[in-house]
Amino acid sequence: MNDPSLNERKKQLRIQEWKGITTEIMKWGLILWLLFPLSRLTAGRYMLVRVLIGILLFIIFAGKTFYDTVIMSAIRQRRTSLKEDLVSFLGMILGAMLLVGLVLLMFAMLIATWQEQISQPQDPVY
Repeated sequence: MNDPSLNERKKQLRIQEWKGITTEIMKWGLILWLLFPLSRLTAGRYMLVRVLIGILLFIIFAGKTFYDTVIMSAIRQRRTSLKEDLVSFLGMILGAMLLVGLVLLMFAMLIATWQEQISQPQDPVY
């Protein structure tokens, strides 16, 4: 009934599942770290490259996760666990919310800067 090889196989499957979950968390954590300079709009040129790499990785990871969870599950049996899919999905939602929020913040600050420049009285040119 309690076959040692069966228990060992279950243990290996649990370890493999947690490796996948840890990989997903680290992947989305890297993207958040790369996109963090968006919260400070006075970032330098090297920050722009970092943000662009973050956006590129977000698009790649979100596309791969979409492909794995939606398209491949319709084609054949799923290879990932529900927990891995949930972590990936939450990472995509968090990343998308962060990107949208920071882009809106950037536009709001840009409009506020323009309004401030317009409202300042200008010296006449003679």
